[in-house]
Amino acid sequence: MAGVLADAYALSLQQAESGDAITSDRLAIVLAWCESFHRAPMGALIAGTLGKKLRKAESGAALIESIDPCSLQDLAHLRSSAVPQIERWKSEIAGGVGFEPNPVFAGSG
Repeated sequence: MAGVLADAYALSLQQAESGDAITSDRLAIVLAWCESFHRAPMGALIAGTLGKKLRKAESGAALIESIDPCSLQDLAHLRSSAVPQIERWKSEIAGGVGFEPNPVFAGSG
């Protein structure tokens, strides 16, 4: 399962270098799967949806092809709705406003 996921990650990363939004969205989904694979207890992973998907895929390419088109559409909508905010942040950062990745706030611990 880890090998199929690693292959899917490498392939998605290579494809995403083209700058195409859809391939970047596929990479985002594969990265989410990697995060789930890393965090989930093995028993839950094996029994869960991701484990079933990983066992069914014969290759990284097959795993990428199994991505639900509705998930890609959801990511496209999220990305388009975030454009104004991201552009505002870019403008503020270019204007000298500080940027703090991973801010600390109540409950962030």
